[in-house]
Amino acid sequence: MITKGAERSIGIVIAIVAIAFFIIYAYLLLLSEWREIILSISVLVIVGAVVGAVVWLGLAIAKSAKDVKDR
Repeated sequence: MITKGAERSIGIVIAIVAIAFFIIYAYLLLLSEWREIILSISVLVIVGAVVGAVVWLGLAIAKSAKDVKDR
């Protein structure tokens, strides 16, 4: 079982990692020669997440329709 103190520590670590990631990402996107690659990868990840969500939604609807039809 995780104590409240441990939960708080985990939360602080997650926040620090997120802020560090944003700073590194902003540097790579705005100030480095890796701009095009970083932008391409970012767009690819975003499109992949949206497509994955649509696939998940479609599968959930298909499974739900099958369950209702079986009754």
